[in-house]
Parts: sequence; structure tokens; C-alpha cells
Amino acid sequence: MKQLAAGYPSIVRLSSLGQSLEKRNIYALKISDHPGQRENEPKVAFLGCHHAREWISVEVPLEIASYLIRNYENDERVKAIVNSSEIWIIPLVNPDGLDYSILNYRLWRKNRRLNDNGSFGVDLNRNYSFYWGADDLGSSPLPSSETYRGEQPFSEPETSAIRDLFLNVNFSAVISYHSFSQTILYPWSYADLPAGQELLFQQLASELASLISQVNGRIYQTARSSSAYLTNGDFID
Repeated sequence: MKQLAAGYPSIVRLSSLGQSLEKRNIYALKISDHPGQRENEPKVAFLGCHHAREWISVEVPLEIASYLIRNYENDERVKAIVNSSEIWIIPLVNPDGLDYSILNYRLWRKNRRLNDNGSFGVDLNRNYSFYWGADDLGSSPLPSSETYRGEQPFSEPETSAIRDLFLNVNFSAVISYHSFSQTILYPWSYADLPAGQELLFQQLASELASLISQVNGRIYQTARSSSAYLTNGDFID
């Protein structure tokens, strides 16, 4: 990310949204024709690695950033996209967990919060405020659980950093990457209910699935997130 920002300063700005529990930066790349300015343009965000063991979810947003930046001068379609929007890349929401997954335990999922019972970790994708703790099916009150939601919404610096960005930037569209099931999911997650813009979500998900199939032949399913299992306090809602 630092190399991309240093190599293409006219269209890229690197910033830290804040720090994790273990004081690692949560970096964001902003890609636009005037990255140092706030323009009246659509704003989109691509996030990765809420869950530490999902390594590929870091690489996908980074590849999006690299493609847009390196093809800006030579691809008119890419240039038009960059010039008419603000694109935010946040590939690593959970840097502490990823580091632990790489160095210690491959299947580690949560962050590295030391809980009162001596266990470690909060599931960052259960720590957002919308319907946080609504029930114990969509998240867990138990610190040792893989889906432990934390003591309160935004108890973790990682989710607080994402919240603060979204309060400051009015995003039109967001994709959060995970690494399971080849499925494009859309709200709601907390209950098996249609979101207010469900038809739009269905259309966008279907278009994404079609584009993926055209590129590599893989078939992605589309579904309301709650059709797989219920989650509350998660990012997508």
C-alpha cells in the first residue's frame, strides 16, 4: 500500500484510520483524481479481513487497488471510474488477528482482546451496533466463543475506526470480503426479512455473479445473508 501511494501520488492517498489493540495501523487507500480533496462524487469502499483466518480477503481489495492504479493511464474505462468517484480500499480490518493466524494458529478468527475470563478475542463482525446482542443465535455473549460480540457495540478499536470513517464519508456502496461459500450476500443478516432496497441488492448481486462467471467461469450464488445463518451486530447490516 505504501508503494502504491508513493508511486502514484496524483491519484492515491494513504492514511491510517486508527490503530488496533496491539497498536498496528488500520490503513486505507483513497483512489481518485483528486485524492486529497473531498469531491461531490459517489464514494465506494472495499474491505477485507474482519476475520483473521480469511487471508484471501486481504488480497482481493489490494488487487482491486493495484488494478485501478496501474491501469489508470492506459485504460480509458479505468480512468473514467477513478475520475468520477472516490474509491476506498481497507484491506485489513483485523491486523492483530491476521498476524496471530500467520505466526501462531492458522484458524484464528477474532481479534486479540484479552477477555476477563482469560480467553482471547472478539469477533469484529459481531461488534457493530445494528441489532448488537439482539439474541444469542446471531452472536455469542461467551468470551470463549468464535462469535463473541464483545462487551458492548464498538468496544474494539478496529470496529470503532471503521465506524468513524463511515460517519465521516457518505458511501454509496460497500463490499466486505470473506472467504467462504462462493456466495454474494446482502442484508439483512439479523433476521430473515427483506431489506428496504432488496430488489436493488438482488440486482447488484446478480450482476456481480454474472461478471465473476464471465471472467473465470466460477458460479457464485446470491442470497440474503440471513438465509445462510443469522448474525447480529455485523458489518453488512
